[in-house]
Amino acid sequence: MSVRGNIADMGYAGDHQERNENKFSIGTIRLIFTDSSRKHVRAVQWRDPTPDAKFVVCATDRYDLATLAGLTPFYPTNQEDGHNQIERMVTLRQGQRSFRNSLMAAYERRCAITACEIDEVLEAAHISPYMGEHTNHVTNGLLLRADMHTLFDCGLIKVDPDLRIIAASHVRDAYKLPDAIRPSKNIEAHPNCEALKLKMGLPARK
Repeated sequence: MSVRGNIADMGYAGDHQERNENKFSIGTIRLIFTDSSRKHVRAVQWRDPTPDAKFVVCATDRYDLATLAGLTPFYPTNQEDGHNQIERMVTLRQGQRSFRNSLMAAYERRCAITACEIDEVLEAAHISPYMGEHTNHVTNGLLLRADMHTLFDCGLIKVDPDLRIIAASHVRDAYKLPDAIRPSKNIEAHPNCEALKLKMGLPARK
């Protein structure tokens, strides 16, 4: 394991590989924390051991390590335990309650891309990564269906400052994406243009 700044790499290879009786996947998992205190995980990445392999996104969001540590092991024979485990993981993915609630209100409980109205699959997606409570601002978020959230986090779907959806043709065709997101009726809750620029890798005002 190597740690530097806000990044921790945990490799599983070498001597461990020879004793890999349980057939664990060989490679390196990378935890990217919100800061060098390493209390909150912002993203999880994976790299295969093959030559020239690069880290790919496994998950992105804010995970409180204390909360994750409090999750009990999942036992498939224990239906009550399994149900509780699933509820906790869904809560973590959906986002902090107050942030999600503000987006649910702003977007009238509908996905900004698909207009999906199923509460259980609607998630609070940060535009700029979570870096403290100040980033849990309604203009720094989008209410997205779970699969749209994943595509947005992975950069396969982007939203430009004019609220147009930018995506490769195969992604657009597969998901029948609209040309633009459906913005909140409240203009004060519209996505922050500078945050959208940064998300797209464009220069933004400081």
